[in-house]
Amino acid sequence: MIRVTTTGDDPKAFAKELERGMSAAVAAAGLRVAQDAAGELAEQSMALLTKDPTGALARSFEARLVSSSGLVFAAEAGSRLPYARIQDEGGIIRPRRRKYLAIPIPGRVPRGMGPREYPRPLSFVATKRGEGLLIEKQGRGGALLRGLRAIYALKRSVRIPGVRYVEAAYNELEPTIAQTFVEYLGEHFERAAKAARGKGGE
Repeated sequence: MIRVTTTGDDPKAFAKELERGMSAAVAAAGLRVAQDAAGELAEQSMALLTKDPTGALARSFEARLVSSSGLVFAAEAGSRLPYARIQDEGGIIRPRRRKYLAIPIPGRVPRGMGPREYPRPLSFVATKRGEGLLIEKQGRGGALLRGLRAIYALKRSVRIPGVRYVEAAYNELEPTIAQTFVEYLGEHFERAAKAARGKGGE
């Protein structure tokens, strides 16, 4: 047999104390889950975006309490970066203000450096597909093509695959959600019991 009993001289006082802070305890637990989710999103994005990640996306994840009313609350974790969703879900990227996307040739440009920041002059060469290359002339003399090096590929659009870091983060987080609420509500239960015992001794 399992028996559960209340303690304190006044069970009504305990019930009142338990009700008084319940919504705050639930909201605190929800915010903690969102904070844990932000951490998992950062970890999974770094792990799955293996092509020389800068960490900017991982650092951008934040948790916030969206709303709280009684025992009903909403909390979330996410990023404000415009490319966060497409890195997760995949899709097609197109230029917004220019004709082409400038895609660095691997190993020839420091990460994050665009054509405007490149330290030497670049020339445009059209390709058969109606796109192009930005090239740098190397050395002097010799055949024309042997003296040129492609630095950027110019594309009208690029399709990138999604890495599904949100799904991976949720799968890691989901088993811990219930335990987080148990811990926070358990602490609230203990505080309410202690407060009721104190009032009972007055």
